[in-house]
Amino acid sequence: MQSSWIEGIWASMKQGKYYSVQDLSNASGYPRSLVAEVTLFLSKYGFAERIGVDEPLFTRVKLELSPVETVKLLECVTEPELAAELPSVKDPVK
Repeated sequence: MQSSWIEGIWASMKQGKYYSVQDLSNASGYPRSLVAEVTLFLSKYGFAERIGVDEPLFTRVKLELSPVETVKLLECVTEPELAAELPSVKDPVK
């Protein structure tokens, strides 16, 4: 799973609004099967909330860091030389 897929689908969601897999597929331009896989990942790790079973709906969870920024931060814990790639506090991500 590429980080650009995760970021693209997560960015397609607006906080407080629920989306079906098809809605997110249409908004992101990614195939429905890929969106289904990414939304399960996002909900499993707390980046999105899932409701429903047969046709689940997803919403973005309010976080300070995106999923990709979180991965970069975790990489810096194990590989400090990557810390230069993180945004500074003076340049917050919107």
